[in-house]
Parts: sequence; structure tokens; C-alpha cells
Amino acid sequence: YYKEDQDAIVVHAWKIFDDYLLDRLKYLYVEKYQQLLHSGIEGFSQEMIIDKLKQYLNNILLGDEIAAEYVLMFLFSQILFKAGEKNIGPLPLNIFFKNTIPDEQAKEVIQNLNSFLQKICLYFKTMTITTNSMNKTAFYSYYDQNTEDLIKGELQLPDKTFVSLNELELNEGKLEDRGCRNFACIKNLIDFQYITYEYPFNQLQMPHDLQVLIFTKEKKSLFNSHFVTLLPFEFKGNSKMNIEMDEKMVELIFLYINHIKMDKKYLESVEFKEEISKQILDDYLAGNKAFNSDKFEAVLKLSRIHAISKMQ
Repeated sequence: YYKEDQDAIVVHAWKIFDDYLLDRLKYLYVEKYQQLLHSGIEGFSQEMIIDKLKQYLNNILLGDEIAAEYVLMFLFSQILFKAGEKNIGPLPLNIFFKNTIPDEQAKEVIQNLNSFLQKICLYFKTMTITTNSMNKTAFYSYYDQNTEDLIKGELQLPDKTFVSLNELELNEGKLEDRGCRNFACIKNLIDFQYITYEYPFNQLQMPHDLQVLIFTKEKKSLFNSHFVTLLPFEFKGNSKMNIEMDEKMVELIFLYINHIKMDKKYLESVEFKEEISKQILDDYLAGNKAFNSDKFEAVLKLSRIHAISKMQ
């Protein structure tokens, strides 16, 4: 249950039997603070909040500032609009661990990052991908003819959910019928942002705005994604990471990120100075023989996401 107390909604979670109940309460919590976020929160400017977020990500990712920047962009990604059949805005991300990073260290990074993202994302789900899990568990939703029920798949999730896929334990093996369908399910989600609902004589493609983060080691992900190799700063093989987080700042980060993601009008309202727009246009023309207004508009909108993530 929750109660409203002046400027805050205090959430008391003693025992939550419904997984989505706490998410719904979080949504109310974000809604309560919407009017405060653009100008700053309780003495904390937007710049301070973003800087602290980058510090936390940099610490968790072993000092790799480039990987931290990618995750920062990932956190602000979402479907903004369609250009033809292509959704503009999603940023599926593959964090790649080299062989020089011990397995235990890689697992600890994943655990720490997932734990942090769980705190700052409105909706967050973790999944471990193995041959066995692909063959046994349905990621897509399907109609069970025996019970005449629609069985909820693992990826039937609310829009704006962040999904963490751990492929570190993905072993060689044969994918059975369900495994092949699950593979297609993830691929369609990343490439086209839809989940298939399977019925005996029909399939429905339901749009889903989910952002996918993938962890792999020694090889790139099987799925299309932006690829970043984790390069630890002065890494010495020590698996211990000193990560101290201010819970109040983590709460403010949660409020800020989720307010921005819920407010597409804010993303659309970000304007560039004339010289910046000209530089973006020049860069676009340098890489394209002909001008395409739809493609250039897509570049501008993605540039807005980049600018917002850097508070520029």
C-alpha cells in the first residue's frame, strides 16, 4: 500500500505477491515528481544527477568510461517514431568480456550492473540464456490447446522494460522447436520491436518497446546489437569492487531517468543551436550521397537522445 505525505509518496512493501504491484507503485512515485525534474530536484541539478550516474556506471564497469557512456545512452533509448518499417530510437547493447577477464569477475560485473539497473529502472528483467533454457522455457506467448489458456511468455513485458540477457553460459547444443521459436522471438524483438503471440492457426505480432542489454564472453552475441568490449582501467585481476552508492542519489537517478522516458514531448522539445544543427547536417551529407529528409530527421532525433544523456 502507499500513502501520500506532502511532497513524497512513501511506498511500504512488506510482502509483495504480485510482481507488477511494486512496478505500479513506482510509476505513481515518478508521476508525483514530474513537475520537479526539469529544473532539478531538492537542490540537485540535472547535471549533478547525470554526473553521479556516470560515476556509478564507470565504477561498476571497472573504470571503462566508454562502456559507461554506452550504458548511459542505453538507459535513455526507446522507440521515438517509425521511419518506414524501421523503429528509430532503440539501442540494443552487447557488452563483451575478453578472455583476460576471469569468469568470476565477469559474473560480478553483471550482478552489480543488474542490481544497479534494477534500482533505477521502472521495469527490469534478467534472463540467463542457455541451450536448455531456450528449449524448455517459452519466451513468446502461446495458446495452450489443453487448458484453452494464453500462456504468458518470458518476454511479454510492459513497454519501457529493460531486459538483461546473460549469454555467458550459452553452451553448444541443438535447439529444438521451442528453442528455435525463442531464438526468432529475441531476434524479432531486437530487430523489429515486436513479440509474437502464437495461436493454433494464426500468429499475432504485438509491438513491444523493450530495450535489450546482452552480456557475452569470447564472442559477440548471436543477435544484432551495438557492440562494446569491456576494457578495465588498470585491471589487475582483483574481483573486489568498492562500490559505494548514496541511496538518496540513486532514488533521484531513478526519478530522472523514468520521467524523461515517459515524457516524449520533452525529447521532441530539445532544440539545437543553429551552428550545431549545421554541423550535424554537414556530417550527414559527408556520409550520404543524397539528402533524405526522413533519414536526416532520424539523425536529429537520435542526436537529441545523445544530447540529453550528456546533459548538453
